[in-house]
Amino acid sequence: VVISQRAHAPAFLGRAMATAHEPAREPALAATLAEEDLEAIFEEEQDAGLLRRRPWPVNPRVLALGVLALVVLGSVALLFGTRAVAVAGTAGRVGQGVGLSAEDAPSEYCAEFLNKHGFGDLTIQVYDFSLGVAKKIKKDIQGSAGTVAAAHLKDPTVNLFEVGACSGENAGVAWFYPDKSADKDGAFLLADSECRRMNSALQGMKVDDMCLGIYRTPTVQAINAVLEERWADSHIVHMVIGGHGSDDTVNEGTLSLSKIGGVERNIRAELFEEEGSEESQLAALIHRKMAKTGTLFLDSCFGGINGMAQMVSETMPEHWVF
Repeated sequence: VVISQRAHAPAFLGRAMATAHEPAREPALAATLAEEDLEAIFEEEQDAGLLRRRPWPVNPRVLALGVLALVVLGSVALLFGTRAVAVAGTAGRVGQGVGLSAEDAPSEYCAEFLNKHGFGDLTIQVYDFSLGVAKKIKKDIQGSAGTVAAAHLKDPTVNLFEVGACSGENAGVAWFYPDKSADKDGAFLLADSECRRMNSALQGMKVDDMCLGIYRTPTVQAINAVLEERWADSHIVHMVIGGHGSDDTVNEGTLSLSKIGGVERNIRAELFEEEGSEESQLAALIHRKMAKTGTLFLDSCFGGINGMAQMVSETMPEHWVF
């Protein structure tokens, strides 16, 4: 029985059933059968095992178009999915388990971390990078003071924070975050999440031989000055450069460092390859100051898609850039 020729085929039988032994009925005959008669006929045939499922017709052209549509949809999903991961990562996550700290973030781990290492010298200053002098000494003390130090890590006005003899031959971590003027929302404060990263980078190093330097630099020139004056060549085992990033296309991205008097000071991705630019000097200094197995974290919105991470990586291909 061809289902399409039965005007009242029961719904429970589906749309593609037929018998192997019975010829198709005429449409006129099918139209005159009562619904209960049709049900009785199909129940008998089903009980006798005579019903079989007719295979769906396969049209090669339709199949090809379907496959093409799936490929296109998959590509679009992958493209936007990848971008979403990058955006999500820069909106406060830099990878699973790594976050950027705000004002209400805890600092207990920072205090333990600083006390555990028992650093000798601790310098906490409000520094004038344009003049190269400290404008105000927040705290300049000797010995262990983890709790006090941890509190100052969340103070955005403290722009020079060093633990250990960073201007000598000590190796360690150099951490660059933006000036307060370029971080109105307080997204780049330092608390337990950042201290865990610092601790991981310093694992295995002797306390007397290491340095932790944290700087809130307002310009690329200031970063260059810190690297040149306070760090020996090949002594940075881990570096962080952070700041709000722009949602731009590849090689046109920026990383905001400060906004003073209405003037924005940024790191610009396109200038890394421009000879004589401050960015090209920064790239050369990073390359020279990093240890052989040193790594670099870029804590910046859209840094993975606006070209900032790519340009940094291309200047130092032998190092991992995250």
